[in-house]
Amino acid sequence: MFKKRLGFMAIALAVVSLTGCVRPIGVYRGPGQWGIDQMGSYQQYLGKPVEYVLDYEDIDTWSNQTWPDWQAQAWAKMPNARLVLGGTGIFPEGGSWAEAARGAYDQHYRTLGQRLVASGQEDAILRGGHEFNGDWFHYGVDQSEVGDFITAWRRWVDAMRATPGQRFVFEWNPTVGTEALRHPDDAYPGDQWVDEIGIDVYDGWYNRGWRPGVDAPPTRAEQDAVWDQILNGERGLVFWRDFARAHKKNLAFPEWGLELWIIESDGLCHGGGDNPLFIQRMHEIISDPAWNVWWHAFWEQPGFGVADPDSGRQIPVPQSRAMFKQLFGR
Repeated sequence: MFKKRLGFMAIALAVVSLTGCVRPIGVYRGPGQWGIDQMGSYQQYLGKPVEYVLDYEDIDTWSNQTWPDWQAQAWAKMPNARLVLGGTGIFPEGGSWAEAARGAYDQHYRTLGQRLVASGQEDAILRGGHEFNGDWFHYGVDQSEVGDFITAWRRWVDAMRATPGQRFVFEWNPTVGTEALRHPDDAYPGDQWVDEIGIDVYDGWYNRGWRPGVDAPPTRAEQDAVWDQILNGERGLVFWRDFARAHKKNLAFPEWGLELWIIESDGLCHGGGDNPLFIQRMHEIISDPAWNVWWHAFWEQPGFGVADPDSGRQIPVPQSRAMFKQLFGR
């Protein structure tokens, strides 16, 4: 089934201008129907429709890892937005990269591909094991698992590509910086099995935690230092720009945003707070043709983004909210 939305290449070519690139914009507003219900207010704030919608598969069972009906039925209501699916079809809790590499999950991958195509998501962007270089998901990869990860990724892609009617985009998607797997590029599966490279980036990594409404938020000097680390640090954005260029792959930012959540263990925020300069700097990268960023999606989970009413959030960010609308809105 061919959708009314443009193909991936056509969208990118259509938005290039002589002065820069207005890249297709996406958003995460919540899972399934909840995300659908939040989308209207967000698009009203933005002043235009979003072209990409993010969702994530639950990690508890295989039935939830293979595009369950509740998600399929929800996102069928936005046929003109392209689905970007995280945590996709790798394995639920209790699985392992070693088992995936041996082919134990191949049938589940085939089921996922078939269900996506049958529900009209044949051109979904699939972020297999996204943020695999961190330690916050059950499928996080350590150095001893790199070989199994590469083999498993290739099996997953091969199985999904065998689905009749599919036009999936397979996005290899670490998070920026040095996390649990310090050199995630060691786990690159090879150009044949990767369609694009996605990097997740948030305004985090602040040495000093702070209590909203009690402590002073980060200073401009602190924000500048963190941005320099995000941009130029080990496995920073410059590294990934050059890596994508070397492999002749498009770059995407499937998740980027302000880090506004409170770490429950210490009750502090470790993000940059109301930081419109971070949004401006990301806009400069996204719109610069030299970076070859083909699309991006902002993290707008209610309570953690810039579009929600300031009175309803833990950390009001009116300056960032205005900057985002100015740069990315109509």
